[in-house]
Amino acid sequence: MVFQTAEGKTAPKVISQLKRDLDAKTRSEHYRSRFRLPLNERLDGEVPCHLWAPYSRSNVSGKFYISTNFVCFASKVYHQVNLILPFRDIMVVEKQPETSNIPDIESQSALIIITKERVFIRCV
Repeated sequence: MVFQTAEGKTAPKVISQLKRDLDAKTRSEHYRSRFRLPLNERLDGEVPCHLWAPYSRSNVSGKFYISTNFVCFASKVYHQVNLILPFRDIMVVEKQPETSNIPDIESQSALIIITKERVFIRCV
């Protein structure tokens, strides 16, 4: 949003530090409640992505969340897929090789996340 000054010049809207802090706190609260995480968990970032679902042999669209102690995924379709991976259970995170046997995955941006029990793939 741009405001016009008295002289007809435009000045960019400056977002206050307080508003940024409140927005970050709101996003963290929403994240904690969606995945039922501890109150001290703080959201560090979120990106749109796809998760390969082997049971349906397709990609599920959603968001990938990273916080202090967890990596989470939530599908766009509410409660279709919710995935919570504690960092303590993640053994390896590596880039997907260029030759992917999974259809519809952009191999340049795909990651393989290996936990103690399963293998998860996500791509941006």
